[in-house]
Amino acid sequence: MLDPRIYRTGFIVVALALVVLAFSLQNQPGPAGTTLAPEAFNGPAAYQTMTTLAAQYPERLPGSVDDRDLATEVAQDFRTANRAFTVSIDSFSGRTVDGTRTLANVTAVLPGINSGSVVVIAHRDSLASPSVADLSGTATLIELERDLEGETLNRTVVLASTTGSA
Repeated sequence: MLDPRIYRTGFIVVALALVVLAFSLQNQPGPAGTTLAPEAFNGPAAYQTMTTLAAQYPERLPGSVDDRDLATEVAQDFRTANRAFTVSIDSFSGRTVDGTRTLANVTAVLPGINSGSVVVIAHRDSLASPSVADLSGTATLIELERDLEGETLNRTVVLASTTGSA
């Protein structure tokens, strides 16, 4: 004799499979797009910026004169290359390898249309001299800032040059 409870249990499994199938029959969302071509990022220019900054500011201990001067140059470059960025320098006191020093972080904010932010952070200080590679992030920030000139962005972009990491 056939038990109807077995059939009902089987129908529940089939009904659940149909519900899952119904919700999976929508199109996949399209890929995220950009109006900025990949070739816009100029790697050789970023490399040149990195080596130039390392030659100009070889002694970048956190809170040192070279570190503060480099922070000022980064802020100035952010202000002059792209007027759409809001640039600020935040000074604070912090512990470093040489004791307590006055440190400065530089932030550049380019507002977007929608909520949410993309934050790119790079440190510019170094314990060794001239530490060219330690400036690769800072050179990339400067190049990104140049590439974003005139772009309308969906998300807010925040570029931050920090110190005190070493």
